[in-house]
Amino acid sequence: MAVLSEKKTETEPQATAYEADDDVVAEPRTHLSAPAWAAIALGVVMAVLITYSLLKIAGEEHYQSCVAAVNGRYGGANDPLTRLARVNGVNACSRSPF
Repeated sequence: MAVLSEKKTETEPQATAYEADDDVVAEPRTHLSAPAWAAIALGVVMAVLITYSLLKIAGEEHYQSCVAAVNGRYGGANDPLTRLARVNGVNACSRSPF
């Protein structure tokens, strides 16, 4: 009978994190195709246009509410001093949404 300690089995050494396995071929990175890049570019352009449009709409709403507030403040008075105050109030309004 053979003693277990005398039997030797050969095992293949395990590859460490720094060693590459020669049997495994690394697949090349897949690059995006031209239609994929076009779709990404179109999405970015659409996002920019939508953001710009929403900011323009918000700015116009802000301006219109400011003008309405000035007109409400001075009412229907039509004397020169009130007209001047109304014009200065409207000139102080801005179209910035912020």
